[in-house]
This record gives sequence, structure tokens and C-alpha cells, in this order.
Amino acid sequence: MIEKYQENYQHLKKVLIQWTKDTPKTAAFIYCCILAGLSVLIFDNHTVHQTAQSKVLNLFVDINPSGYWFLILGIAWLFTMMKAGNAIDEKGFNFYLAQSKKVAFMGLSLALTGIVVGILALLTRKMFPSFGVASAWSMAMSCYFCYPQTKKPFCVFAAIVSLALPLSHECMVSAAIMGTYFGIVMAYATRWLVNENKENSSPLIARH
Repeated sequence: MIEKYQENYQHLKKVLIQWTKDTPKTAAFIYCCILAGLSVLIFDNHTVHQTAQSKVLNLFVDINPSGYWFLILGIAWLFTMMKAGNAIDEKGFNFYLAQSKKVAFMGLSLALTGIVVGILALLTRKMFPSFGVASAWSMAMSCYFCYPQTKKPFCVFAAIVSLALPLSHECMVSAAIMGTYFGIVMAYATRWLVNENKENSSPLIARH
């Protein structure tokens, strides 16, 4: 009997691993939903409220730009466009124009994130998912796509924000989990939207 259960377990494990490899984005969504559901039962009403607040975590909560990302990106876009207009040669013009397009890409990613999070917040009548977490991950991933060398610092910052917000009682654990998911997915969705060669794929279910 034990051997039969072990055999079934190994078969199920193999199928699950293969399915995850074949459809990683769909699997990620389902796993995040499961984690969010478990966190509602385990963490949201118990652990988070019993956790002592930390000055370090509160600091990351305070310095997280969240909605101010729009203002920061707007200023950056105007600056790059101004520099492009004042460029004295074609090389300088093309450089700053390319930078302005990257900033616009980040802004689009953040806007899509805000729209999705806003709709879900209206439907759930809660701050769910957390826009603070979602915006941090949206910026981290979009900055990574535009400037690969910024991946580590931005992702580390986003990860700390994802921990800091629920541990500082600013949001529930489930909201942080789904905020992480939607922030990352909206960055990928933005890259898919601006990519001319979509190859009939989807940013949510495609393998690559």
C-alpha cells in the first residue's frame, strides 16, 4: 500500500513538474492564487497582526515611491525629451530619444499595473492587491528590461518592500503576494505590447 502511494506521488510530482515547465506563466498565476488563499487562512488574521513593527521595515515603507513613480517618470521623460531637443548632433538626439522611450515604457508598465490593481480593488472593496508592492515590482522588472544592470538593486528593493508592507501592517500578506505577481506580469505584458513580433503568443500563458 505504501509503495503504491509513493508511486502515485512520484507520478503526480513528475506530471506537475512537466506542466510547470510547459506553461510557467499559467502555473505561476495558479501558484500565487494558492499562496494568497493560504495566506488568508494562516497569516492575514494572525501572524501579521502579531508581528512587532520594525523601524528598518517602516523606513522602506516610507521611502517606497508607490504612486509617486508617475511623477518621477514624468519628470524623467520631460528631461530626456528636453535633452533630445537640445542635442547638438544626431548621435546625442538618438541617445536621449531612446532614453525617453525607455521611460515611457516604464510609465506604461506602471499605468497598466495601476489599472489592473484599481479594478481588482474595486471588485474586492479592499486594497487588494497591494499597489505599493505591485508598483515596486512593476518598476523593478521594467527597469530590468530597459537597463539590465539595474536588475539586482531594484529587485532587492522590491523584495524588501514586499516584506515590509505586510510586516508593517500596511497590507495583508495575500495582497503582497498578488501585488508581486501583477507587478511582474504587467511588466511582461507591456514588453509584449510594444514588441512588434508577438508570434501569436500571450504574455500570460506563453512559454517564453
